[in-house]
Formats: sequence, structure tokens, C-alpha cells
Amino acid sequence: MLLPSQFVFAANACPVQHNNTEIKFEMITGEPSYDHSHSSAQINRLSKKQLGKNWYQAGLTVAKLQYQQSINVTYYDLGRGQYCMRLSGVDFKLGYTDVNVYIDKKYPRNSCEFASVLDHENRHVLVNITTLKKHFPIIEREMKNFIHSLKPVHFRKAEQQAVTEQLKAKLQKQMMQLVNAVNNEVQRGNAAMDTKANYLKEQAQCSNW
Repeated sequence: MLLPSQFVFAANACPVQHNNTEIKFEMITGEPSYDHSHSSAQINRLSKKQLGKNWYQAGLTVAKLQYQQSINVTYYDLGRGQYCMRLSGVDFKLGYTDVNVYIDKKYPRNSCEFASVLDHENRHVLVNITTLKKHFPIIEREMKNFIHSLKPVHFRKAEQQAVTEQLKAKLQKQMMQLVNAVNNEVQRGNAAMDTKANYLKEQAQCSNW
């Protein structure tokens, strides 16, 4: 979380927030990176899953939803040691910057098994991206409404850093509630794919596991 340069202006009264805060959103959907150099045991250690007897992990998708924000605030000198602060700009970035797909190295690239694992992992990637795209307009709307509801903050000079950090924390808390909703839906979508019945169905498509 970054805080750009700050400016102090003389004013008779603290301006209201209104709807003139500059708000920018950027959705990041990074391209997957495919790794065919790990064994099943190494992949399992990366995933930290508890596998049942006679089961091993042939593939894994690792993708963490990342969130960044930078804010721009304006400070107003009201005189007599009194100041106020309003949020003048926010830049949000949300998405998947690092998407790593692992496929067991024992399966040749031209094999049925490799293709099956690749297809399964690509569907995990698709779940992540489609869920993010579904929620992104909701996140934009909710965050804009929240920001427009904020009131200017009055403070004394010694409190400047503290009130700025409090503002950043408010924005982060609100955003994380929305990000958690995305993560929860992603987890449900991926769990629906990673069932024993689905694994057996995919396994039946190839003969050299």
C-alpha cells in the first residue's frame, strides 16, 4: 500500500467529500506459467494436501488473488493548529499476477495423461478468472459507494500520520471483505472439480497412469 506525495492547502473550512474522488480499478488476469519439471511427490508437497491411500497428485494450480491499493490524500490547514484530510484519489489493482500450473513430469507432453491433467488444471485457471470477472463490477460499485460515503477527517498536526493510516486501513478492510467473497466462490468452484468421482471419470479416459 503506497502513499503518494501530500500537499497542505490553506482553507477556511474543510471541503466535503462529494463524488469527485478519482477512483481507478485495474483487473489483472496473468497468463499461466506451466511447469513440467516436478514429480508427483514434489507437487504434493507444494499443495500440502492429505491424499488418500493409493492416490497421488498429478497436477496442481497455484494462484493467489492479489490486492494492492495506493491513495492520494489532500490536507487542508484550517488555522489555529487544526487540519482536515480528504481522500482525493485511489488506485486499486486486483487479480492473479502469478499463476503456476504444475504437471507431473512422468507424463510425456504428447501423452493422453498429460493432456488430461493439463485440461483439468486449465479448468481450475478458468474458475479463478471467470469468478474474478463476475465479481469485479460488484467490487467496483461497492468500493465507490463506500469511498463516496467517507467524511473528511479533522486532526491536529501530530495526528497526521495516524489518521492517514486509519484511512488506509478502512479501505483495506472494506476491500478484503469483497475479496474474501471472491476467494470463497473460487474455493467452492475448484472443490466441485476435485472430487473422487470426477477424478475417476478423468482417469478412465487414459490407460497409462
